[in-house]
Amino acid sequence: MESLKLIKPTKDFENQVLEIAQEFFDDGTVLNWTSWLKRYLNDYEWWLENIENNEKKETVETWHVIAKQFILVRESDDRLLWFINTRLELNDWLLMHGWHIWYSIRPSERKKHYATAQLFGVLDLYKDLWTEKILLTCNKTNIWSAKTIQNCGWILENEIIDPSDWELIQRYWIYVEDGIKKWKKFFENSGINTKIF
Repeated sequence: MESLKLIKPTKDFENQVLEIAQEFFDDGTVLNWTSWLKRYLNDYEWWLENIENNEKKETVETWHVIAKQFILVRESDDRLLWFINTRLELNDWLLMHGWHIWYSIRPSERKKHYATAQLFGVLDLYKDLWTEKILLTCNKTNIWSAKTIQNCGWILENEIIDPSDWELIQRYWIYVEDGIKKWKKFFENSGINTKIF
């Protein structure tokens, strides 16, 4: 069995966070959905502070909603694999143009079922919040992300135009309880287990 853990970024992971950021840049892909990590690359402590602020109503920026930032770490070697950002609620604008969950995939760790394991693992967070269903979106051109979302059981509701860049966006929903049932089957087939800490 392979064990993965979803944890909040800490000072201990600074070198790995900067290393993974460089890996994205070298790959020519965009480092997204990391609580604005690109803005704080020169000051890791500020990034950690920003993550803390995002978790509280009193300190989250006025145009944001409460969110938690996680990193996915492989327990066997403490290697940082992915970033995942989870919004705990949606406002009216985010309901139409945003999402509950999004993630960045480390280029050197792709095609190992870690994205699927990560999406399933974060369902416990929403179960504990008594959230009935959660929203994921992706660009229609992002075929690999769409396949991952569909394999996890998310159902396509519709497609909309993103007003910021005019990209066609697919909007997927999953009922948390249904996702957890699929998670158990995934674990039986893959042997990959994910827990939130």
